[in-house]
Amino acid sequence: MVARGHDVSVLSALAPGDLIWLRNRALGRIFGFGRTREKFNGYSLFREWGNNIDGAVDSLIELLSPDVFVGHGGYLLERLFTPRAMAKPVAAHFHGTPPIDHANYLHEKGVRNYIFCSLFLQSRFLERVACGDHDNLAVIYNAFDPNRYRVSAIGDRVTFINPNSMKGVDIALALAEAFPEIPFLFVKGWGKIPDEGSSIEGRVRSLPNVTISESTAEMRAIYRRTRILIVPSQVEEGAGRVITEAQISGIPVLASELGGIPEVLGDGGVVLPHNDIVLWIETLREVWQNSAVWRNLSEQAQAQAARAKFSYETVLDEYETFLSACIARV
Repeated sequence: MVARGHDVSVLSALAPGDLIWLRNRALGRIFGFGRTREKFNGYSLFREWGNNIDGAVDSLIELLSPDVFVGHGGYLLERLFTPRAMAKPVAAHFHGTPPIDHANYLHEKGVRNYIFCSLFLQSRFLERVACGDHDNLAVIYNAFDPNRYRVSAIGDRVTFINPNSMKGVDIALALAEAFPEIPFLFVKGWGKIPDEGSSIEGRVRSLPNVTISESTAEMRAIYRRTRILIVPSQVEEGAGRVITEAQISGIPVLASELGGIPEVLGDGGVVLPHNDIVLWIETLREVWQNSAVWRNLSEQAQAQAARAKFSYETVLDEYETFLSACIARV
């Protein structure tokens, strides 16, 4: 959006425990301030402690006087739409299911513009909110700059990203145990692999065919090592961003049937029951061992990622048009 001539600012809440949080905590103690501001990829990035996020919204609305204010779905979503923010054109952007469970609160507050990253999320929203002609809803899929994800060569591993129970670590571990001859790559999410009562990291390290990779923003390094991506989510994902990331390079994906995953996956992989480990094992065996099956899924994966609704320029066009409409409606 900056490249298209817009002046963009982003406000992000600081979550405790990571290096960014520690840095800001140190700065706050030394210099006595909370909110920080930095330039990142051409836009202003503000960071604020979560317990003062609504105050930060108010002060930044006054400072920046934006044409439109977009609140992105998360655990702080309800606190973003302050009275000062509601005096501006506003939109709520949903990326997952938890914030939608509280969407009626936003509607009662007067939010009338909504963006969803999948048809599934929009349908879930409509189950909970009685919308009328004055409401403006749009499904705009996640934006992917293909150059940040495309790789010229595909690797030799089965990759699983963000090992925790919600993402289906038990399925991933069972697959690694069932196929000791297949190399697996487990990529940490942002933060430590959580201890959920059974020491996930210890279980992973006990398997000689599993390599653990640290979290990274350079996902091409991961996809260069990947032959098949598994997404055995045990919760309803809004879309499953990593699916399209992998499909850009023709990497087939085996994924759960939950949430918006099937509509994003399309024919570029296999949709599986989230809790049927026997079927997961059988499917992985077939896709791994049968080169014709793998090639067909690989071709379908590239075709799926190339669909117009996932086009980088198309998504940016839709987002720009939607926000312009939000301004015009006031």
